[in-house]
Amino acid sequence: MFIYRFESVLIVLFIVLSVFFFSAVSLLAKIYLFSLILLLLLIRLVVTTTMQDTSAIYTKSLLGLVLLSYLYLNSNIAKIPFEAKVEYLNFNLYIATFLLFSLLQARGLNREIKISFLIITTVLFLLRILLGEKIVYFFVYNPNILAGTCLAITLYIVGDVVEKKEIGFTEITILFMSVLLLILSGSYSSIFIMIALFLYSIFKTKHLAILVIVSIAIIGIFLNFTSVVDRLIWNVIGIKVWLRNIFFGVGLGNFKFLYPTYLKDINVLPSTATIFVHNYFINLLSEIGFVGILIFLLLVYAVLKQRDRDYAYIYPVYGMLAHNLVDYNLLIPQNGILFFMFLGLKTWKTQFFSRNGGTKRFFNTICFLGILITIFGLFSCFKLQKIFNIISSDKIEEIKKIVSSDETCWYAWKKLAIKAMVSGNTVEAEDMFIKTIQTNPYEADSYFYLAVISFKNGYRQKAYQYLKTVVLLQPRLSGRYIRMFKNFVINTN
Repeated sequence: MFIYRFESVLIVLFIVLSVFFFSAVSLLAKIYLFSLILLLLLIRLVVTTTMQDTSAIYTKSLLGLVLLSYLYLNSNIAKIPFEAKVEYLNFNLYIATFLLFSLLQARGLNREIKISFLIITTVLFLLRILLGEKIVYFFVYNPNILAGTCLAITLYIVGDVVEKKEIGFTEITILFMSVLLLILSGSYSSIFIMIALFLYSIFKTKHLAILVIVSIAIIGIFLNFTSVVDRLIWNVIGIKVWLRNIFFGVGLGNFKFLYPTYLKDINVLPSTATIFVHNYFINLLSEIGFVGILIFLLLVYAVLKQRDRDYAYIYPVYGMLAHNLVDYNLLIPQNGILFFMFLGLKTWKTQFFSRNGGTKRFFNTICFLGILITIFGLFSCFKLQKIFNIISSDKIEEIKKIVSSDETCWYAWKKLAIKAMVSGNTVEAEDMFIKTIQTNPYEADSYFYLAVISFKNGYRQKAYQYLKTVVLLQPRLSGRYIRMFKNFVINTN
């Protein structure tokens, strides 16, 4: 039937675009992906006549909804609420993806997934060979993210081959290109995870397999010692942030604003190449707290505890979990979507029922919940896209409307403050900067401008207090801020 072919095209399009849409970071990319999910859920609601045992997906769906509800409430009590609201949309997209593929698996998706991965690996491979690494990273954010994607694709194909005990031309082609891209990415952690899982699966004596894997890990640590130390430092910083906010964390997306304040007690400073902990779970723990990480892990455990031999889905899930113990790939939507897709597919069971009675009600309930989540995500993306467009446009009256409708939008408060500062209206600028630090207490620039305004108005003690806060918030940049302030004082005198 045409509708099934159309659905297959949409599934392939969704998986491919989730990788190629600039790692799905932009709001516009999320709008396209949410639209595809909505269309697929509506099709599934109409065309499904048989479905899997609802006990296989109902509990997991509820856990997914509990996680999403918790994160929504958590975003309102975050240190920087607006930032948490923006980051929350990623999990909105993840749970919608999870519900969609939980329901889609009733029809079988092996062909669509392989076609998607064939397109992704072929395009990335050709771009890498013909145009070099820069054009590839334009699509996939950075080498480590590319490595995480290639690792998931490789493990899916390996799991599929192990499960079916046969390999064809398509599988060989995907495997060749994904492994080569993985190696070319230069991500030692991804390569190690791939080798470790391979060795663990082929060794009959598991103790020997563990011994070999540990030996390789030790050699890798010595060869890449600086990077290992750097990752350990980031882990320490992440744990320190969490220990100050044990139960509920600092809020989604807030870690990158808070971590500089924890550097003053670190003797060996980490690199500035990243603003995330090189351990996804510690990063997530610091942002959503013990309560949030517990719900997240319960969802993962509820799916993985099933004894089904779905190696094609188990391998990439376990591989991505292991990889994110030493990296932060799941923080990037490109890999987060793939992870929740495999998690959704893993809920599948081979027992089918007619869509009648309780089964139909359960199916419709899950489907409608997925549709509501997707619609909420779409409207939120449109709203945020409009906000950022207005902030970029310099339309002062429109920006004022933003803060009147959402007082947590610190970007808008800061833009108004800077505009007032440039126009010479220091009274209004001071008020706007105060609003900025009320909605983002870790915005160092605003404290600096408040120090300048206070000094200019003769309140020197107040100015030095603001400058001291700047130094506490950005210890690594304190020298630059102090020099700027001294230049201002000199020019004023």
